[in-house]
Amino acid sequence: MKRILLNKFFLFILFCTVALCSCGVWSLDSKVKQLRLGMSKQEVVNVLGTSYTHLEAIAVPEGDLETIAYSDNLYGNSYTIRFLNDKLVEWFAGTPNRTPVPVVVPVPHSGHN
Repeated sequence: MKRILLNKFFLFILFCTVALCSCGVWSLDSKVKQLRLGMSKQEVVNVLGTSYTHLEAIAVPEGDLETIAYSDNLYGNSYTIRFLNDKLVEWFAGTPNRTPVPVVVPVPHSGHN
């Protein structure tokens, strides 16, 4: 009887260890590494999931700016994700205290005048 209980306890510990270790494989940090600038909002949601907080949606001269945030309750990490016209333009760890409005900076031409 003790041997059966010991085997069940060992299996329980093994199961818990595997379950907790596998959580790190699917953590928010590992998912964020799959993001690429230019992805659509739907592509980002497909990678990170639908559990996000909508922070803002504003019209700027360049188009529609939308900001969402993801939080990882297990590890306490959070990421802010920004889209301009439904395309990923920025992401960073943490959440902003104030959302800056993007500014378009002209790129100098390489040709001679």
